[in-house]
Amino acid sequence: MPMSFYLQNRVLQATLQGDTFTWPTSVFVGLHTADPTASTTTALTTEVTGNGYGRQSATFTEPDGSYLTFNTSDITFGPANPNAWGAINFISIWDAVSSGNLLYYGALSSTVTVNALDSFLLASGGLSIQFTI
Repeated sequence: MPMSFYLQNRVLQATLQGDTFTWPTSVFVGLHTADPTASTTTALTTEVTGNGYGRQSATFTEPDGSYLTFNTSDITFGPANPNAWGAINFISIWDAVSSGNLLYYGALSSTVTVNALDSFLLASGGLSIQFTI
């Protein structure tokens, strides 16, 4: 998953300029109907809203030697009630349950349509983030 502009800048400032950065103690996963891009303002306009939707907290494994981490438990959204959320194509990771700063974002491997009364599940180990060098 790519890093947001916000997180890229904060990492550079913290590591190369000595800026203090308070790392998030919790992270939250969001669902999107269109590409959120690396910009927080764009991400907020593409995120699902209403009908029982809310970002869900997530925890991740300790990164392994290949700079890879996975979610440690199931992440369940919904159910969509009373109306459908539509076609979910992207996910995001934030430092707050609402608003906040976009950290990571990426496309799902396939579109998932969430109809009325359906839930959306990211199974344990199904969400991965890997730095590539």
